[in-house]
Amino acid sequence: MLNRSQTIVEIFIALMIFSIAFISLIVLVNNYIKILKTAKDRIIANFLAQEGIDLVIAKRNINKAQKLNWLDGFYNNFCIDINLNIIQSNDISNCPLYINNNQFTHTPSSTSTTFSRLISLTTSTHIATVTSMVQFEDQTVELQTIITDWIP
Repeated sequence: MLNRSQTIVEIFIALMIFSIAFISLIVLVNNYIKILKTAKDRIIANFLAQEGIDLVIAKRNINKAQKLNWLDGFYNNFCIDINLNIIQSNDISNCPLYINNNQFTHTPSSTSTTFSRLISLTTSTHIATVTSMVQFEDQTVELQTIITDWIP
């Protein structure tokens, strides 16, 4: 009878150790998945911030090609999408990005995302500092560059 109770205790201890190991593994996998999602979102946010700067440069180039003022159509703070649609806004929460046909837009009829992008423009006579800020969840990615009214 002593051996039988000893075996039950051993099985119970083994099950406890297995349970703790299994729960630890589940917690680790869950944390790993969260880290992967955050890393993926950060990469997307970096690309969206760079895209914002590239869109400002494209609009500047179009303005110059059409013999307009190089900053025509820009505001100090604005949203811009792939179609060069510019919407004046001082608050990034007014600039949510939606996805439509694998492109990010500001069209609310498209699928919503966790990303918002605001472009800030600080100008002087022949130079402008472009700041592209992308927010997602509780994080922000910000890129900055300087553009001029000169095109090669």
